Amino acid sequence: MWPSIARWLMTLALGILVTPLAANAQLAGKVPRIGIVGNEYSERTWGVFRQVMRDLGYVEGQNILLESRFIVGQYDQLPHFMAELIGVKVDVIATGFTGAALAAREATSTIPIVFASVPNPVELGLVASLAHPGGNLTGVANMDTDSVVYKLIEMLKEVVPHATRLVFLANPDYPLYQRGAKAMQAATSSFGLQLHVLEVRNLPDDLEPAFAAIAREPPHALFISAEPQFLTHRARIVDLVAKSGIPAVSNDERFVEVGGLLSYTRDVREEFRRVAFLVDKILHGAKPAEVPVEQPRKYHLAINLKTARALGLTIPSGLLVLADQVLQ
Repeated sequence: MWPSIARWLMTLALGILVTPLAANAQLAGKVPRIGIVGNEYSERTWGVFRQVMRDLGYVEGQNILLESRFIVGQYDQLPHFMAELIGVKVDVIATGFTGAALAAREATSTIPIVFASVPNPVELGLVASLAHPGGNLTGVANMDTDSVVYKLIEMLKEVVPHATRLVFLANPDYPLYQRGAKAMQAATSSFGLQLHVLEVRNLPDDLEPAFAAIAREPPHALFISAEPQFLTHRARIVDLVAKSGIPAVSNDERFVEVGGLLSYTRDVREEFRRVAFLVDKILHGAKPAEVPVEQPRKYHLAINLKTARALGLTIPSGLLVLADQVLQ
């Protein structure tokens, strides 16, 4: 009898040790459905989200269902995607860029929304305040646009100390254009740089004329806006940059991966880790109105040494030591 009881107790104990997270994530028998809205270049960061959800005990297809919608260039599809997610009765919508968060807010005032990569959600009207969002949205905000741009310009000056003229390649129709242009103006003024904004609305059609204009009066460096349309066409942009022989920086490492000189930005992977924890919190009963918006403080510096050599530039050893990613 006692050996049988002992075996039963051992089996029970092992079961408790092996399955607490999965049991916890089952949420009283309900299988939650999460809507994910990203774009074509955010799929790898959503991989971070999925991994953290697995670490929290969620098994896709068993105790959680993921409804993914990825925009590929056609951002006018956002309202349609949101309507689809509402139609399949998702419990939470998780968004990976500003346009998606704005579209989600327009689509529903009741389904919880968790956003990532949104600069100043208060200014955009997504939340009442960071500490007390007050509605159906919360998430991870990057409130440090000014400091990130300042730091990137500071590093650019270390690499190209003779630079006095900088061109900012940007789309004036992008929702965050004014904020980015203001940060650029402040940063370039601090370092004695003359700033020229080159507006590019329609990609890829307007790229050739834009770089023709750059060739007529070449600047010492380019700053490429990390907006969705530019990221979609980043390979073509960097190809034109290489032909111009002008150093180019951006606040997204994906430009560096295809040949840009250097980038400095928030660690987007960390943002998506935090989104997973916020989604988990909401699934367990927390209300977005009462969940403070988070602000990650991890940053990512990427440097392309091959591009630096092609441009005849030397990267200071101090920057190389700080770099999170160095492409040879």
